[in-house]
Amino acid sequence: MIKKISFIVVAFLMVAQAGFANGSDLFSYDRSALESDFTEIQQLEDYVIANGNLSLAEVQNNSVDVLTGINFEILETASPVGAMFSIEDLDWGSFAWGFCCWPVGFFVVAINDNKSSDQKLSYWIGLGVSVVLGAVGQVAGAFAY
Repeated sequence: MIKKISFIVVAFLMVAQAGFANGSDLFSYDRSALESDFTEIQQLEDYVIANGNLSLAEVQNNSVDVLTGINFEILETASPVGAMFSIEDLDWGSFAWGFCCWPVGFFVVAINDNKSSDQKLSYWIGLGVSVVLGAVGQVAGAFAY
């Protein structure tokens, strides 16, 4: 009986979700803006290759008209995920949402635009720790009997 009710609930939710997923402009984009951005990138690439594969610092030091539309501050602050993250940056509240109550924490932290990247990363670390500890507990429990 519970399986039938679960199946009906899941089927209803899938049908309801399909009704909301019908956004026709979901994959629309401004082709001219995209081509303009790629033109700037192509010009930068051509400049770097023509001048012997310059580094970012060397490109910034040279004042060339091709480079005026490019924001180099974004490149300086960009880093691989977690490269600049340390234990001091861990937000324990977000970690607790991921560790203890991840379904609600997903809405409270992970997809919340008001949360910082450190808070979101702390949530995902908490969720990962929860999954790992849960898996270890399941394996240990299976061998206990």
